[in-house]
Amino acid sequence: DDWCGTCFNFDSCCIGFDSPFGMGPEGMSMAAQRVEPKIYLANERTFIHWLHMSVTMASAGIALMAFGTPGHVSEYYGLVFMPVSFFFCLFAMRTYLWRLSIINNRIVDRWDDPKVALFLAGSLAIALTFNLGLEINSILSNHFSGLN
Repeated sequence: DDWCGTCFNFDSCCIGFDSPFGMGPEGMSMAAQRVEPKIYLANERTFIHWLHMSVTMASAGIALMAFGTPGHVSEYYGLVFMPVSFFFCLFAMRTYLWRLSIINNRIVDRWDDPKVALFLAGSLAIALTFNLGLEINSILSNHFSGLN
């Protein structure tokens, strides 16, 4: 039985999911993998970029709610941006911790999560479309009320 033949089967990979780190199947020793500091720093840098986006969106939402005319659609803009920015923050934290776990455990796996990123991009697009619809509705109602 060739134990390296299972290396490409990711359910029972030869990096030691079922055995202590550094030990392959049936106690065969494996070479330790070196993790460079730049990998940790890249993970932290990506986390900070996502948090920056979240804080920027939350700041825009707060500014729209605080400085907008009471009863105007700008309050709705701010209310829509707040949960979207919260989702961005949760995604950033989840992705950072998930990647940190992969780095620390030296797991050979994908480092990206395209489904959640697609969900975030879709929620931002929906929020912007909602805001555009509110603005068009406000402009049209003001335009048609001026004709009467």
